Amino acid sequence: MLESTTSLAQDWVAYFQSNANRAGRLPFLAPRESALSLAQEAALVRTLQRFNLGESGEGSYLKRFAARTGDAAYREAIDLFIAEEQAHSHWFGLLLKRFDAATLNSHWSDALFTRARRLGGLHVELVTFLAAEIVGQKFFGLMAKACADTVVATVFGQVVRDESAHIAFHIGTLGRAFAGHSAARRWRWFWSWKLLLAVAIAIVCWDQKAVFREFDLSRRDFSRSCLLTFELVTQRIWTGRPIGPIIRRRR
Repeated sequence: MLESTTSLAQDWVAYFQSNANRAGRLPFLAPRESALSLAQEAALVRTLQRFNLGESGEGSYLKRFAARTGDAAYREAIDLFIAEEQAHSHWFGLLLKRFDAATLNSHWSDALFTRARRLGGLHVELVTFLAAEIVGQKFFGLMAKACADTVVATVFGQVVRDESAHIAFHIGTLGRAFAGHSAARRWRWFWSWKLLLAVAIAIVCWDQKAVFREFDLSRRDFSRSCLLTFELVTQRIWTGRPIGPIIRRRR
């Protein structure tokens, strides 16, 4: 079991390493467009500020818990995963510069998310991260389609692809963690996690209400999409079948 677990972690290390040069394909140096209304731009800046801060964490707690597993490959994969999250923060910062907007030093939603992650050990950290990944994947997926600024839409599209991989990465670890749990314990985890996800959805719907309004996005459709993905993800976790990465060879 340890050998197969390490092998899968090594596959994820290879994936993250192969994905490290994706920023070079993003059009940050393209001329600024004027495709957005002033109201849309103001709402978008608010979104970028929130997520620039939220993705900027160093992941010290998660790295510490990963080190305790004794799996060097998994520890390296976690390091690379955190680096991708920080890259998203950097990209959002570059987009803020395009709009001549400042970054934030703190926000209550970031403090709440950090506190939730630190309530338990590795599995609580991963469950909290996974809820955030689901919300981010669906939110930025909607924005990538709705935003008329092609640079922003392209960056958001890459974020969605990264978040999709992150979800698959965490499914493997949680699937092995819950494999020996009783049905009652799984039931408690399921509903605790679903409540956490519902809170995350509510926070995004409220805090990003200007974006939903200005870009004509449906909060109901967003919420339903998040919950549907949650059902699919938890089903995959309970079956205990890990998902390996798809590594695309660069030509």
